[in-house]
Amino acid sequence: MSSVRITRWNADKLLQRIPVILANYGNKLTPLLQESIKATIYDWPVATRRKVGVYSGKFVPAGLRDIVDTGTLLRSQSAPQLTKNTLTIRWSAPYSGEVLRGDYMVGTNRKMPT
Repeated sequence: MSSVRITRWNADKLLQRIPVILANYGNKLTPLLQESIKATIYDWPVATRRKVGVYSGKFVPAGLRDIVDTGTLLRSQSAPQLTKNTLTIRWSAPYSGEVLRGDYMVGTNRKMPT
């Protein structure tokens, strides 16, 4: 692990470096996000009430889930978009917000594509 010693504050130099820092971060983050989406088991942060199946009408506690992406979510990931001080990565799949925020079917009547 490296360390940094700041001997003099220079806000202008820091602001000039932000685009480079964000670009490097985007290059490292993109493959990590793709690997996470490809995972067959992942952590789901909230309990969900099931509407069908063995758990119909019951809450399933937060924990491991095994919904596998069919490729739509993975293919919908954009390349990192950089502005002067912002890094943005977007997913255009219609259900991407629910999946990425962990709130699929919580308070909605939306269904995952099969």
